[in-house]
Amino acid sequence: MNLVGTILVYTGLLALLVGAISVLHPLRFLGIASRTFGLIVSLCGVALFLIAINLPASEERIALQRTHLDDFVPAYQFSEFHSIRGRRCSERFKK
Repeated sequence: MNLVGTILVYTGLLALLVGAISVLHPLRFLGIASRTFGLIVSLCGVALFLIAINLPASEERIALQRTHLDDFVPAYQFSEFHSIRGRRCSERFKK
């Protein structure tokens, strides 16, 4: 899922929340004048959320096989990168 999919998921959740609150007490400052319209906003939020979570995630392929895992799974959809910055050994022993 790319950035557009993520934005659609959170927009759907926000519409669901605003609609659910408007069912209890219509939020007139947002243009929701009745509980019925609040229910419609809530249902639209559910529909948008369900559509967004079913969008396909983009697939990436490795450029060069380096490990046995690359042979087993040459294509992936999600990745992470972790790094830790540390002082160099020469800086540590200058003192």
